[in-house]
Amino acid sequence: AIDRRQRVRFGRCLGGAESAAATAIVRLRGGPALVVGFGQDGGDTQAWYWQVDGLGYARRSGSFGSQGPDAALAALPWEGGAWLVGRTSGTNGGDALLLRLDDQLRAVVQRDLDLGGDERAVAVIADHDGTPWVLVEGTLAGTDGPERAAWLIALRADGQTWKQARIPLTADGFGRPLAIDKESVWIAGSSGAGESATGFLRVVSVGSATVDPADGASVPGSVLAMATQRDGALAVVGSRGEGPNRRLWLGGRDGKRRWLKPRSLPAAVGGEAVGMVALRRGILLWTGGGAGDPPGRLFTVDPRGRSRQIAALDGFWPVGAIETPGRLLLVAGAARGCGRDGLDAAVVFLAAP
Repeated sequence: AIDRRQRVRFGRCLGGAESAAATAIVRLRGGPALVVGFGQDGGDTQAWYWQVDGLGYARRSGSFGSQGPDAALAALPWEGGAWLVGRTSGTNGGDALLLRLDDQLRAVVQRDLDLGGDERAVAVIADHDGTPWVLVEGTLAGTDGPERAAWLIALRADGQTWKQARIPLTADGFGRPLAIDKESVWIAGSSGAGESATGFLRVVSVGSATVDPADGASVPGSVLAMATQRDGALAVVGSRGEGPNRRLWLGGRDGKRRWLKPRSLPAAVGGEAVGMVALRRGILLWTGGGAGDPPGRLFTVDPRGRSRQIAALDGFWPVGAIETPGRLLLVAGAARGCGRDGLDAAVVFLAAP
């Protein structure tokens, strides 16, 4: 899947729709991977899923939709099947879409969640008791115009709300939910601009849905991506500086809840980061942008901040990855050369770094 010039060559195109884009990948119980996203096949955009085996072949696929555009944005393995969450059409622009699939990947629950504004579900996790928690973000009508909002919602097995709490977003600058793990949702943002920019992190407890101001941190510049690791550590990648002087840093919190001093990543990594996922040891980080932007690159970064480029991403834009024994499975939101429109979702499998 990577040639001698370190270029990613996609392994399998994900077909089924006329045009399709992937948004996330998770591992199901028993080994197969589930890729979710959205696709169009002669009508409105629908939420799509693909069950992918260890060789990258789509063994099953399906779609779910309403009378308007729909998309699956995240997934959670659950009781042999999965929860899919995303966005569907609604009275105020959009509603959060909640789907539960059984172990045969048949839809057994489908719910449109309207919280009074334009919303979408962007993440879903399970707590220690197995209860699904959904992170919803959107906008509400305010006295001075639209107001950004976010909610944590715990679901029952039938998709109905068990607990719900609105997350207070920071007022000083830009606040956005970026990461969610089994205990917390992490909110990141920044105030100021250029060399004077300051980033911040806040944590919201899943159990109480309250902000603990003492459990946050200020960071230099802006937060670009976050990933939670198996030991409970939080890896954070951000940037500082402008133009050719812009550089990435790696920081976060270790498994003992201690904040780490940000480490500058080598200049070769550049100054842009799109996303990352936690590996068994360290993180996988990708840089670059979408179709039409300069080629991105794929790096591994160890816990000490040492990075190694493993691939160039010309024509391949990843949105997620999972580790399997001896192999790393990436999913591309779009890969050049796939699909009828030449730019569809694909799966790439690499040797584990």
